[in-house]
Amino acid sequence: MANMDVNEFREFGKAAIDWVADYLENVRDREVLPSVEPGYLHNMIPSEIPEQGDHWKSIMEDFKRCILPGITHWQSPNFHAFYPSQTSYSSIVGETLAAGLGVVGFSWVGLKS
Repeated sequence: MANMDVNEFREFGKAAIDWVADYLENVRDREVLPSVEPGYLHNMIPSEIPEQGDHWKSIMEDFKRCILPGITHWQSPNFHAFYPSQTSYSSIVGETLAAGLGVVGFSWVGLKS
């Protein structure tokens, strides 16, 4: 795994799960719709791809500073549009396990279960 060893993976993974748990626990306290204008992100990110990856703590800070302000909070109990999109803690764990396997399940041969 490029740029992250197993210990960093464990640390970042635990921090990410903690962040998601806190987010879902408190999502009702957030404004449902973002108050940003289209294109707001353009000047917040580098114009060129960095040659070296950032430490995961920097990535989390960028996520909170740059991405989160532009999110519509679909999991908020105050979001009443489109269709129900509620997630669950168990579905998030399931997604994590599926991503960890890295299986491409195009057919039965690729995913015999």
